[in-house]
Amino acid sequence: MPQFELVSYLSQAFWMLISFGFLYLLVDYILFPMIYDVIDERKRLVAENLAAAEKANKAAEQIMREYQHYLLTAEQEASALIQKAYQDTNRLTRQIEAQHDRKVRAKIKKTERDLKRQSNKIETQTIRLADDLAQNLVKKLKATDASFSQEEAHS
Repeated sequence: MPQFELVSYLSQAFWMLISFGFLYLLVDYILFPMIYDVIDERKRLVAENLAAAEKANKAAEQIMREYQHYLLTAEQEASALIQKAYQDTNRLTRQIEAQHDRKVRAKIKKTERDLKRQSNKIETQTIRLADDLAQNLVKKLKATDASFSQEEAHS
């Protein structure tokens, strides 16, 4: 076997050193820089993506705060509108009730006046009828008394 011959050791060692040296230089100056560039590029991309994600997260948090503020403001405005509508409804209800109360009171007063007028009219008619009845009775009594007196006088 030629690789075990002592004479060729020196030339084999020389070419081995040259080959390993060439390989070392090739790996050290060409391959490793390319690998380091890829690793650096990946680190840069990861850092950029993390920064972009952080920025997007902060923007999302800001949007969420604005949304929550908007919701709170909308709820407060809605509550204020509901409260105002409730107060307006109560005020209008009271006004309508007051108008109806005035109308009812006016109708009651008118009805009471009409009833009093009718009562006075009926009382007047009753008194007139009672007077007429009393006068008719008195006339009949006088007529009966006169006819009774004439009969007594004839008898």
